[in-house]
Amino acid sequence: MSVYKEAVHAIATIENQSKRIYPDACDFGAPVKKGDDTWNWAKQLVDWFGVEGTRKEHRYATGATVSQKVSYMPNEHNSSSYVTVEVVFVLVEGQRNMDGYIYIQK
Repeated sequence: MSVYKEAVHAIATIENQSKRIYPDACDFGAPVKKGDDTWNWAKQLVDWFGVEGTRKEHRYATGATVSQKVSYMPNEHNSSSYVTVEVVFVLVEGQRNMDGYIYIQK
């Protein structure tokens, strides 16, 4: 698999695992625990394709939100067609079944 196909696969994995997080709210994303498959795909996406200087972190009483822009080329034959999306991780404290959730913002 080429490098850029890995980026497309990572984004598809996160989007396919996404669901409504809480029944009484509109939070939507892929629930993750640190080190699980979806977490690792998101980490690889940021490590390989993260745009330097675009990481943002916001801390609040119940957790934190960390976002990072990534830029990749979905079609290797057209080198001018870069796509930039944002990978967002929401840390949720006090949950036993997940450390937080991840979503892709286009």
